[in-house]
Amino acid sequence: MSLKPQNVLATYAPADGVIRVVIVKRSVELFSDCSAEWVAFFCTDPNVSPEMIIESVADRSAIEQNFHDVKEVHGAGEQQVRNVWCSVACWNLCLWLHTMVELWS
Repeated sequence: MSLKPQNVLATYAPADGVIRVVIVKRSVELFSDCSAEWVAFFCTDPNVSPEMIIESVADRSAIEQNFHDVKEVHGAGEQQVRNVWCSVACWNLCLWLHTMVELWS
């Protein structure tokens, strides 16, 4: 059984007007930290299709998963260095390390 996402146009004062809200059934695998049965995503451009909003959320989730892996697996942010530029260099090194491991595997 496939559920079609529901979408509505709503007004939202901080966005200064109309937004498109897409409501989808929660996937236990993707949203394990949320106990709600349905999840809502929105876009400030009401002309964007619901499919495009869901694709953007999926792309964002992939980026967040990569940053989670860099921090948890490779220890980015745990280096003890003396100045901000060394910290930037360590973060860059961790990102390259993660990229090389992902390409190798």
